[in-house]
Amino acid sequence: MSSKRKTNAANNVVRPVEPGVAAPEAAVENQALQVVCFMLDENEYGFDIRRVEEIIRVPEPAGGQPGRPYSASAISYRDRTVPIIDLRVRLGYPEREKDKESRIIIAGGQSGLVGILVDAVTQVLRVDRPLNQNAISRNTAAERELSQAVYAGDDRPVVVLDAARICP
Repeated sequence: MSSKRKTNAANNVVRPVEPGVAAPEAAVENQALQVVCFMLDENEYGFDIRRVEEIIRVPEPAGGQPGRPYSASAISYRDRTVPIIDLRVRLGYPEREKDKESRIIIAGGQSGLVGILVDAVTQVLRVDRPLNQNAISRNTAAERELSQAVYAGDDRPVVVLDAARICP
C-alpha cells in the first residue's frame, strides 16, 4: 500500500491515505522532498510531509501541559489529548494572537503526536536544492537546533525543521 496523501485545499487539511504508517527518516540526498510550508512572521518554514498527519484550524484549547516548555495548551484529537507547541515561542518569536489564518500541524514528535501552532500554512512544495545553512534569515540557536536543511523555495529560502525535535 502506498502512503500517498490527500489534500483538501478548502480546509487546509492534509491526511494520509493509510493512517498509522510511520514516516521514513530523512530523504535520500539529491532526491526531491515534499515540504508542508508555513509562515512565522515573514519567514517561511516547512516540515517533511511524511511527518505531517493533519493540518487543522485552531480549536478551543483543553488546557495547558504543566512542565512542558513551549506548550501553549492541549487539544482532543481523535480521542487523544495532544499537546500544542507554540512554534513562535519555541523559535524565539514574540507571542501574538491567533487569527483566522493560524493553523495547528499535527505531526509525529519524539513522544508521539504533537500539535504545532503556526501563523499560516501556505503550500506543499517540492524542493530538491539544499542551500547553505547561512541562508537562514534569523539563524537563531533554536533554528539551528531544529533545522534539517535549508532549501530554495519559490521566492525565498525554506527552513525545513525536524518535527520530531520540536517537542522536547
